[in-house]
Amino acid sequence: EDEGKPVTLYLQKLTIGPNVTGLHEGGYYFDIKEIIFEDGEKTMTIYGCEGTGDLWNLRGTESIYCGRNIVKPDSDSSPFWRTEETLKSITIGNKVTTIGRCIFSGLTNITDIEIPSSVETIEDRAFDGCTKLETVIIKGNPTIKYRVFDGCTSLKTIGGNGPKIVEFDAFRGLTNLETI
Repeated sequence: EDEGKPVTLYLQKLTIGPNVTGLHEGGYYFDIKEIIFEDGEKTMTIYGCEGTGDLWNLRGTESIYCGRNIVKPDSDSSPFWRTEETLKSITIGNKVTTIGRCIFSGLTNITDIEIPSSVETIEDRAFDGCTKLETVIIKGNPTIKYRVFDGCTSLKTIGGNGPKIVEFDAFRGLTNLETI
């Protein structure tokens, strides 16, 4: 802190290597344009401060690449929630087998997502509240859990191979859905 004010760190790109398995919330503000979680077999766990699930007080992030499973225990909000106004692109890599619970929930500027064939499970509320999400392409046959797309009021198309199992209320609140 600088005279009682939080310090803001400005970065164009942050690459998190495949051997990093945990990140913890801190007292800094980060303005990072691009975050890359490199491809890897090890799951990344993101821990928030006192259950907030807030990853480093992110601001200004425009794109995230997820090259492996990312989970966030004990929270109902995305670790990226403070990027909701700036985040426009999420790319899910071919090493990802599970899209974690609430991991992208509430990210209101995301318009499309492509889920690779490697994904076997999309956990509860993974994209809940992504109100500008219009198109989801599912390349494989994952299990889609509870309320995955709840509140995605702009979602018009879910394309691809189709899910193996769809749990209760997975598509709740999809008032504009035209194609599955």
